[in-house]
Amino acid sequence: REDSTSTLITPPAKPKSTGTRRMFFAVTAIVLISVTALVISRHRTSDLTSPAVTGNEQAATGTQPTAVASPTIVVFPFENRGEADDTYFADGITDEIATRLVGMEGLSVLSRSSARNYDRTGKSTQQIATDLGVDYVLEGSVRWQRRSDGDSQVRVSPVLVHAPQDVQVWAESYDRDMSEIFAIQTEIASAVATQIGAAIAPSQDAQPDGAPTRDMEAYHLFLRARQAIDKGQLLLDEWSVARTLLINALEKDPTYAVAWAYLARVEAGFCHFNWDRSEERLGAARRAAARARELTPGSADEHLAHGYVYYWGEKRFAEATREFEAALALRPADVETMEALGFVARREGNYEKALQWLERAAGASPSDWRLAFNMSETLLILRRYEEALLMADRAVKFDPGAPAGYSQRAQVLANMGRVHQALEAVDEFPRETTTTSNFTAHMALAMLDTDVGMAAAARTADYEPEQFRDISGLLNRAYMQWLKDGREAAQPAFQRAIESLRSVVAEKSQESNPASLLAEALAAAGDCDEAIAMAKSALDLYPANRDMWVRETRTWDLGRVLLLCGRTQEAQALLRALCERPGSSVSREFLRAAPLYQRHSPIPQFAVVADFEL
Repeated sequence: REDSTSTLITPPAKPKSTGTRRMFFAVTAIVLISVTALVISRHRTSDLTSPAVTGNEQAATGTQPTAVASPTIVVFPFENRGEADDTYFADGITDEIATRLVGMEGLSVLSRSSARNYDRTGKSTQQIATDLGVDYVLEGSVRWQRRSDGDSQVRVSPVLVHAPQDVQVWAESYDRDMSEIFAIQTEIASAVATQIGAAIAPSQDAQPDGAPTRDMEAYHLFLRARQAIDKGQLLLDEWSVARTLLINALEKDPTYAVAWAYLARVEAGFCHFNWDRSEERLGAARRAAARARELTPGSADEHLAHGYVYYWGEKRFAEATREFEAALALRPADVETMEALGFVARREGNYEKALQWLERAAGASPSDWRLAFNMSETLLILRRYEEALLMADRAVKFDPGAPAGYSQRAQVLANMGRVHQALEAVDEFPRETTTTSNFTAHMALAMLDTDVGMAAAARTADYEPEQFRDISGLLNRAYMQWLKDGREAAQPAFQRAIESLRSVVAEKSQESNPASLLAEALAAAGDCDEAIAMAKSALDLYPANRDMWVRETRTWDLGRVLLLCGRTQEAQALLRALCERPGSSVSREFLRAAPLYQRHSPIPQFAVVADFEL
């Protein structure tokens, strides 16, 4: 998800691929191809895959759904033919060219993620065209050559191929001074558009001279920052590096508008991913977005910057939607902006609309693992489990090294009631993160597997902030001791968890996540009056009071607190309602299948769930 990530640097990957895993991919490959084809077909042949747009919205955004397929191009990463450390520069050139193409009317551009993750090894251009649904492939090479006088030369050699016929339609070599790199990018994008021969007009979002900065050091710092963001996949350490690089770039060129826009996103991301929700952090995000608007008013980048501040920083979803729609009007083919509109709709509780936006984005970028992942999450919320499982499989297929796809697959299996398989799926995780170890502990608790659960809980941090539900390794360990030795024996462990969580709540008194977690620890320890009051108050705290998806998780937390405190009828009514509406936090199938909730559960307070009609 846009919000399902770990805040820790992960350890080395486990040895890959067992016989079971190879068999799993072989069996699902045909199904995945069919699903991909269906998504693309729906996108290209019907405007029903995009959310309905009113006349007023069309006037505001300048965009309308269309049933006519545009020429589609994939820009593969340009080969770095310079020094090994210059890969970030070649990647940056690729991204800049792709961004310019996205800003041209009448052309669909596959996302950067799709282009990077697609394995071309041993495949013909025709096969690439079939796999990705593209008409053109743009690839090339970049060589950055330093000179003894301190200046540097850059050579960019693009090649454009008509993919279905495997015909090279254009190639060129640009050999110029580094200071002309922006002009080269613009010339390449314009030449590609001309060669494709579509009715393509320059974007309103284009820089007047194609040069966002005149300071080459600032530009290289910006490229390194963007590489850290992409590489980190929303990891705290990488985003911290990106923030520092962007600040350094802006010290060299305070008029670098795109760097300000990216800094606004990064600062707002610290709020959204629950790393730092302080007013100081939010203020920094606002100031960076305002500076981007001051320097380039009306640009797609500044609209995106404000959109993320509203969405990630302030949870002002109507304003975020307005900004993202304005950005999409300037870059109609931009997959990232379509995703953002889907994410905002999801947070508002408009899950069908969110799925439509994600489907539209997937039609433009069918091999993007993140899109498949987020579609799986949205389908899970809508309780369309079989489709959610296929999309989780697809996310794994397109990026076997990312833990998120595997944990999503396990979560779908759990909600389907296939809890044994969900716990077994943990073994497929390519590497462990705080999030995956916490998931393992929770699944082991549901399955009453103390060995697996205690080992996973031991690997979980004592406390770690997360988007939806904070992690407490102390609470996980206390539950496991309850399973093994009984409630009384576990009381000291619960008290340690309570002490730890009280200190967090004292620091973050207006946040729902730690309050809700403390409420559960109190309920497990028998302090029910305080536990229930705190769990109910968490529903009125940030972000649950603004974010429907987070609120669903808080409601499930309250249900468990009520069960632990013996408020059975109240808990049953709440859980029944929760299972009847869209949501991913809990399902009837899970409650019916997990041994924790069965009649002979070693935590008898939970066992009553199995006795009422769901």
